[in-house]
Amino acid sequence: MLAVLFAHTFVQCFSVVLSLFPLAAPPRRMVVPFVKEGPIMSEPLDFVYSVKFLCGFMPPNPNLSPFPVPHLPTAEPPVKPGNYATAINIHNPQAERVVFCKKAVLSGFLSREGRRPEPEQVFLGPPPERRISVKLEPDAALEIDCPDILTLLEQAPLPVPIWQFLFVKGFVVIQSPQELDVVAVYTGQGGQPDPAGTVPGRGDLTMDVEYITPKQIRGLPPCQS
Repeated sequence: MLAVLFAHTFVQCFSVVLSLFPLAAPPRRMVVPFVKEGPIMSEPLDFVYSVKFLCGFMPPNPNLSPFPVPHLPTAEPPVKPGNYATAINIHNPQAERVVFCKKAVLSGFLSREGRRPEPEQVFLGPPPERRISVKLEPDAALEIDCPDILTLLEQAPLPVPIWQFLFVKGFVVIQSPQELDVVAVYTGQGGQPDPAGTVPGRGDLTMDVEYITPKQIRGLPPCQS
């Protein structure tokens, strides 16, 4: 009987002690959000339009043959014989003025003396300070045609003087802080040239219209306003 009374008294005393000094709760698990390492994306985001261009006259090659002929060139030309033109139309749909820059990068050519690029020859575009900036008002538009493209090509090193080009191809690159409407119009006319071989004949006329989708790129040198 004394043992039962002692046990009951011990349980009551132990309960009082627990109420005065509760057991320490286990530490809460700290959740740390995962942060991806790398630079903070604070650079401005630009819209970049890379527009293919074809300008000039590609004469026919009388020595062209699908079979190898000793001492005669047999390579296909970059385009079929004819006259080619490119017109790039740019419209500002924004409610404010947009300052964008443009440049031209050569990828191939034919000179009046028949010179062509070397195999896998690489052409460099102009440095950032040689790009041409343009201010385009709201709802205004302009055009970049083949004479304009030749002017842009002069801003970069060229394999031959600009006046020696008979045919050129490459890219016009437009960089803008805001989105623009950019449409390229391509026309070509085939046919045999005149007896002097300087202008194309009056062959079939073709036309193609391409709406250019931009890429969004960070960290590019800004256009000079």
